[in-house]
Amino acid sequence: MSVDFTLILAVLLIFGIFVSKMTTRLGVPVLLMFLGIGMLSGSDGLKLVEFSDMRMAGKIADIMLMFILFDSGYGTQRDDMRRYFGPAMTLATFGVALTAVSLGLLTHLLMNIGFWNAMIIGMIISSTDAAAVTAILRDNPVQTRVSTTLGVESAANDPMAILLTMAVIGIVAGQVGGASEFLLQLAWKLAAGAGCGFIVSALGVRLFNRLRSENTGFYYVLIIGVIMLAYGSATSIGASGIIGVFFAGYRLNCHDYTFKASITRFISGLSSFANMALFLMLGLLVFPQQLPAVWLEGTLVALAMIFVARPLAVWLCLMPFGYRSNEKAFITWGGLKGSVAIVLATYPALYGGDYFTGELSQRIFNIVFFAVVFSCVLEGLTLDRVAAWLKLKVTRKAKRMHSLELLSLEETDAEMYEVEMPATAAVIGKNLSELTFPAHSRVVLLIRNEEVITPTGATRLLADDMVFVLTNPQEKENTNRLLTAAAATIGRKTVILQR
Repeated sequence: MSVDFTLILAVLLIFGIFVSKMTTRLGVPVLLMFLGIGMLSGSDGLKLVEFSDMRMAGKIADIMLMFILFDSGYGTQRDDMRRYFGPAMTLATFGVALTAVSLGLLTHLLMNIGFWNAMIIGMIISSTDAAAVTAILRDNPVQTRVSTTLGVESAANDPMAILLTMAVIGIVAGQVGGASEFLLQLAWKLAAGAGCGFIVSALGVRLFNRLRSENTGFYYVLIIGVIMLAYGSATSIGASGIIGVFFAGYRLNCHDYTFKASITRFISGLSSFANMALFLMLGLLVFPQQLPAVWLEGTLVALAMIFVARPLAVWLCLMPFGYRSNEKAFITWGGLKGSVAIVLATYPALYGGDYFTGELSQRIFNIVFFAVVFSCVLEGLTLDRVAAWLKLKVTRKAKRMHSLELLSLEETDAEMYEVEMPATAAVIGKNLSELTFPAHSRVVLLIRNEEVITPTGATRLLADDMVFVLTNPQEKENTNRLLTAAAATIGRKTVILQR
């Protein structure tokens, strides 16, 4: 009796989610667990699922990346992008190129791999992984400037690695002409892709605000359509669909639109599923019996990347921005690799034409796979200790288990947001009745030590309370100021509020 594939996939996903809680505490990226489960279940393991078609895997991976990179853009906050745009985007563009070229040259010189094959390996493994970096930093928090720079870089650098990989594969396969043609194509893919993303995001805001459907499921279908529209419109004009979805996600989250809170959670869930399913599939492509043949090459690639290529790129790119040595050292060590690198390892077979034989494509894939796993385990397991050694570690705040949101299917000025009360706030110890809130602002819920409290005028605010406020956009800044201002300035700010 054969076992249905859907049942096997369901068991593997559920098993991986619960086991991943243990690996997260150890500092190992969650997605490596799914990669291992895929390897164990594949043709060279328990043979639960037999899958070895790298071309098909590449096509499926492109679809998964569409949702993953939309979420990366969506999760990049506007304030973070503005404040750290210079260093983060320098790392995400020039840093990726420097890493790719230097790693390609080292691979060529150290391992006697052909020049263009070595350059392709360098391009493939040049970017950091947003999901891996975010997961590790969530459980091992560090100082804001470092974590934000690393987070924005990891969210924004995948498109550059994808463009460079596709360009070099095109050169090797004879699909791209000289240097001038390469630069023109690269510029067009970047600029036109970003333009498509901006246009689709503006259209998406209008569509969400005009839908006004009582069937909330339509909103979830609509966001999938918007993501696909950003990708498809860019690729239809020869631009980068990956750039398109990244900037569509970034710009969409910069706007307020109907049903946004629920859509935000849906995007996160969709991206998580895409990541997990992607790593399961990539694990199925790996034949563990073939890895001993590439362990030395994979280890050398990982070491060259960790100790030479990545440090060179970080130190040169951050030189104009005044980062301290310990900050640059941590950003170097925190450049974890992940799904995009392994997905790109399928591209030679998918897009390389006759040049990349099955044997060569599989060898490149195995080298990249081994290097990614090696670097993730080495850096992931030690990142917390490195942060402490570099004196960049900060205390981790306990995650709240309760949340509250305003769900509206019409445009409204009302907005729900949460404030974690700082110990320095002047209002600490005061009753809510003693505070003069703006006319349309109210505290509607309070969480203290995981206890949900319905506030009254006699409710006293304490440090670390999570306060949920109903307000409107015009009064949000003043309300937030009233609740969080320190004692030295509360008098002056209260006067401003009372005008």
